[in-house]
Amino acid sequence: MKPSFPYKAVLLYGAVLLVLSGALPARAADGKTVVRALETALRAKIKSPNGTLKISVKPSARAGEGYFSEIKISARPAQIKKFRFSELALTARDVRIDVNKLLRNQEIITLQTKTQLRAKVSEADLTRVLAQGKSTAPLSLKVKFLKDRIRIAGNWNWTWFRGPVVGVGKLRVASSQLYFDLISLRLNNREVPSALRDKVDARLNPILDYRDLPFQPRFRAVKFNGSSATIMAY
Repeated sequence: MKPSFPYKAVLLYGAVLLVLSGALPARAADGKTVVRALETALRAKIKSPNGTLKISVKPSARAGEGYFSEIKISARPAQIKKFRFSELALTARDVRIDVNKLLRNQEIITLQTKTQLRAKVSEADLTRVLAQGKSTAPLSLKVKFLKDRIRIAGNWNWTWFRGPVVGVGKLRVASSQLYFDLISLRLNNREVPSALRDKVDARLNPILDYRDLPFQPRFRAVKFNGSSATIMAY
């Protein structure tokens, strides 16, 4: 006597659920479909207000599985989340992305890559970043580059600490993140205690995380050149 319970149907239904949940890989998608979806996702992630954005995608023979030979992105300027770059040049090679997340959610999840980056940041760019920060916006900070140092100036209105504030610090790369380390902080023309300076430092940082950028360029260095700084990944 054959069992009445539809085992095959249950197994098939379970396999479909596993694929949809991402626990099992879906069948390879069409390469052209994946390329179009990737370009669409990149243009949604990177904006170039009143500027130029160029994206070049070279698929591999396994593009349907998320493999790409080379992806190039350039923009002047480039806006990614709240961070603005005067110039952005990114090259990713031997890339593999999660196709399921791309096609379902327009997410670019990088599984492997060799990414190079040169991104130029101006005084106006950093001023804009601080002006959009949840904890830094009330300070109305403005940025000025001083060779390899950065000066910030604004107005502090925090509990019983009020008045004009001026700080001097430097950019630092650590753990593929960009930090602004305060060296000096003066309120009403007086140096504030180090504990208070550390609190402000914590509000500012990190300024930029490599995971915010496509294909996760691991920041290695930052160099100053007059009124701009260049972030590099290689």
